[in-house]
Amino acid sequence: MIKEIANGMELAEYPFWDNQNNIYYWVDILKKRLFSFKNNTIDYKEYDTYISFIFKNNKNQLCAAFEDGIYVLDNKYNKIKSYITFQNDEFRCNDGGISPNGELFIGRMNNLYNYHEKEPEYDGKLLIIKNGTQKEILKNVGISNGIAWHSKGNKVYFIDSLTKSVQEFDYVNSEFKNPKTVYKLENISPDGMSIDNEDRLWIAQYGGGKIVCIDTKTFDSIYEYNFDRKNITSCCFAGINLDEILITSAEDETKDGAVYLLKTDNITGKNKNIYIE
Repeated sequence: MIKEIANGMELAEYPFWDNQNNIYYWVDILKKRLFSFKNNTIDYKEYDTYISFIFKNNKNQLCAAFEDGIYVLDNKYNKIKSYITFQNDEFRCNDGGISPNGELFIGRMNNLYNYHEKEPEYDGKLLIIKNGTQKEILKNVGISNGIAWHSKGNKVYFIDSLTKSVQEFDYVNSEFKNPKTVYKLENISPDGMSIDNEDRLWIAQYGGGKIVCIDTKTFDSIYEYNFDRKNITSCCFAGINLDEILITSAEDETKDGAVYLLKTDNITGKNKNIYIE
């Protein structure tokens, strides 16, 4: 069963389930808003810079990546502490991920792509953030999006939407090694991504109006769910039993973006990894 829980979005992204407080979160990057959904009530906090990626730390604090840096938020979603600040205002944070070891990875992309002021190029990067410093993990990235780790911890999956592909890397000492393209689309782009309890990838298709489930043994498609919006941006497992999927979308030529909650049939996912300070 698919239920639309919000609409009026411009670029809804990075859905996140807070399993400790039973809150569904997502952002609208271009509207600079952080949304929360609990007890059938939606609230939002608006900022003065783009917000893109949400995560929790090991102190049970909500954190977020903004255009200018990565911050800890208080219970009213105000910035109270900085993990790192970025000086180059031509770029902003996009999607990110926390490794099984609690390490923080974040993608950076050109702001000119937000409103199609410039054709995307491979001028972005994927960074690891440690002790207030940044280290480049991948360079020449177009639009950094979904990141997911295999349960064994030896493989990581990464989406650069500009390549229209998912790559599998060996994950060794916090490095992404030996890239291999394992999933490729033609006229649409993979966007955000999640992973379930059987290490299957759930991939949002921007321009394709669906999410698909990919087996990481064969890389065949197993399931797909279609939506009434074309630009599906991301998905994550949610709910007390982790048998729901929270899905975001962006506006297209005819419709605004929306957020959906999908009740699965005996499919369960994982809680997001926690950042260890």
